[in-house]
Amino acid sequence: MVGIIASVVAAIAAIAGLWFSIRSSKGSILKRIDRKEQQIREIDNSIIQRFGLNGSNVRAMTPMDVKRNKLCEEIAELKRKL
Repeated sequence: MVGIIASVVAAIAAIAGLWFSIRSSKGSILKRIDRKEQQIREIDNSIIQRFGLNGSNVRAMTPMDVKRNKLCEEIAELKRKL
């Protein structure tokens, strides 16, 4: 019984270690940066569609701007991990 429990715990630890090593690999970090940059481009496009090219300088902060700023901070953090 103890052997089975130890085997299950070891398997879970191995899976967690594998997941962590894959998630912190250079390729994975670069993919995550690319996805976040794509989201920023989509946000920029929707802002331009709503407010025009010059409207972004004279309008109030929107939830899209907050999300864009958060994504930029996350990208900076991921670049530091590289």
